[in-house]
Amino acid sequence: MDELLARLKVRLRFSGTVEDTVLQDHLLTAIAVVNDKRQYTSTVDAIVEPQYESIVVEMALCSYAKMGAEGQTYHGENGVNRSYETAMYPDSLTKLIVPRFRNQ
Repeated sequence: MDELLARLKVRLRFSGTVEDTVLQDHLLTAIAVVNDKRQYTSTVDAIVEPQYESIVVEMALCSYAKMGAEGQTYHGENGVNRSYETAMYPDSLTKLIVPRFRNQ
């Protein structure tokens, strides 16, 4: 978790000081989404499969950027227009997570 938190902080260096607990919450939510789709049970060594660490950081970055405007479908002001997907994370990121199905 510390490595992922450090990577997220590097990506957010322009936004000032943010409490670690807020960033960790965004990371944990992203990790839960990835692990759920992958049906991965985290171990002591890895809370998420290594190949998905960058996706987790990007997902946490996206959810952090939407703070204060969660669920926004459109916003226009001074030539800046914003609209968000209904999902928490962009499809472009979630499509990179390959589901893994286990035989039962």
